[in-house]
Amino acid sequence: MEQLPSGLTVDAQSGVITGLLEEPGAFCMEFVVSNPLGEDRRPFTVTVGEEIGLTPVMGWNSWYIWSESVSQEKIIRTAEAFVQSGLVDHGWNYINIDDCWQGLRGGSHNAIQSNDRFPDMKAMCDQLHAMGIKAGLYSTPWVGSYAGFIGSSALNAEGDCSDIAVAPEERPQPDQIFGRSPNVIELGYNRIGTHWLADRDARQWADWGFDLIKFDWNPIDPATTRRIYQDLKDSGRDMVLSLSNNASLDDAAQLSAASEYWRISGDIEDNWGSINRIIRKLIPWREWAGPGHFNDADMLQLGQLGVPNTYVKQTRPTELTPEEQYSQVSYWSLFSAPLIISCDLEQLDPFTLNLLCNDEIIEINQDPLGVQAEVVLSRPSTRVLVKPLFDGSKAVGLFNRSNRERDVKLVFGKAGLPARLNVRDSWRQKDLGQFDESITVRLGAHDCAVFRVTE
Repeated sequence: MEQLPSGLTVDAQSGVITGLLEEPGAFCMEFVVSNPLGEDRRPFTVTVGEEIGLTPVMGWNSWYIWSESVSQEKIIRTAEAFVQSGLVDHGWNYINIDDCWQGLRGGSHNAIQSNDRFPDMKAMCDQLHAMGIKAGLYSTPWVGSYAGFIGSSALNAEGDCSDIAVAPEERPQPDQIFGRSPNVIELGYNRIGTHWLADRDARQWADWGFDLIKFDWNPIDPATTRRIYQDLKDSGRDMVLSLSNNASLDDAAQLSAASEYWRISGDIEDNWGSINRIIRKLIPWREWAGPGHFNDADMLQLGQLGVPNTYVKQTRPTELTPEEQYSQVSYWSLFSAPLIISCDLEQLDPFTLNLLCNDEIIEINQDPLGVQAEVVLSRPSTRVLVKPLFDGSKAVGLFNRSNRERDVKLVFGKAGLPARLNVRDSWRQKDLGQFDESITVRLGAHDCAVFRVTE
């Protein structure tokens, strides 16, 4: 590492940078890697200021794989798999605990404490940080969460929900005091209580060392978002704020001013119809994507999954075809959406690992401009996206929307591109050469191609 700013140190073994910068600004440095075959250099910038999360989050979430069975042990094993698989070396660096971690209130802040499956949240966060991984956590501004655990508001100042909880024999787990989803909705506790307790919770999360908080309620409203944002800011620790779910485009300006990313849809499913519905919802949000503020299209449906809203004991492979998995990762990368997987990393097969570790596709997602791709062509059988990149090149996605194999032709002029282009296939990491006027590719059903083009 060269030109490392004063106040920062780098661990030579892990490559993890730690330390404190006292002043705001952009601090440029350079990574240098060498071996007997040669040397390579890469510029790297640390930006200090009010905005955080300047590129889309890349990481893992517990919901689609472990749901009600999530535990500290599973989180640590997932973190170890992050390192052993090499995912952490490709930028995957968040591990987020979704719903079902909550116990009752207590501690010095009278905040939500973890249940018995999470015996020591601070020790867990410390372990993740030592591996170069950031930790995320879930809550809701409602009285109860979707999965039936307590939320960050209550009907009394103490946050005691014992008088409104269902009987112990009706609870799948002791701390699942409102029963399994959709019980909390049927009971009417899918609402913000008369006593706001998220400020206490934020201080507890900061003490534990969390780096991201997902707040889940519907509909997401600007007033509640601003209140949560201020609570997190007042906690004294930088924590990325993720909003879920079903944000309204009418509220885009206000939500983007008080959060780092926001779900534009309901929950995703591992079928092509669900993927398509979310893509259609995401397209109009383009102007609101940028450094520190991104449109969330929900999680990548890859690998071995569980069954949400259950105590998961068995997993199953995603129902997306290999081509559909390529397309989902491509869409999310071109749209600058957070890349969040939710599969069993201890059963990570070579296909899924290769899908997640293509640095050229990741680079398109993580481009510093943070621009969401524009749809330049949309037909029943074809969609073409173009995304401007920081270095002046463009990423181009060609998608076969039909249910059969077909040729997809990109006419450069119709896509607003120069007549002559150098084309590189980003998935295959291969230069294809120079093309005049157009390029045609053969794509399978629901398949895609992603190119990086320059004049």
